[in-house]
Amino acid sequence: MYPSSFILSIPRQVCVLLGFTAFVLGFSLLHFAGKVPYLPFVVGLFAAISLFSVAEVILDLRLDYDASLVPIERVGTSFGFVNLACGLGGLMGSSLGSFAYHRLDSSAWPISSVWLLMAVLSVAAVAILRGVDRRPWIRA
Repeated sequence: MYPSSFILSIPRQVCVLLGFTAFVLGFSLLHFAGKVPYLPFVVGLFAAISLFSVAEVILDLRLDYDASLVPIERVGTSFGFVNLACGLGGLMGSSLGSFAYHRLDSSAWPISSVWLLMAVLSVAAVAILRGVDRRPWIRA
């Protein structure tokens, strides 16, 4: 069985939950790497990158499959919205990422690490996505 057929056999909500859980664990590892006695930075970095890769595979395969279920007359619109969302996400990530990194590392806020903030935002994304109704044209 190929990984793609295994992932597509998992319900959509579970794929989203697994993908974002991997992101949360990866960002948490980046936060704690080098700070916890038995977690050297290089090991934490390697484990985090591995988790990010697994999350990307899970979410990308599922997103591509969901896009294939869109009615033929709406495919262009669907891909347009997907590309718009990717562009806006990239813009926000590039624009706010370095600002947050410099501000949080020198602050006394409860969340003083950009990696911990990303873990919290990933948890929030799961909560938001679980509350969104499924689109009526997607049956899987």
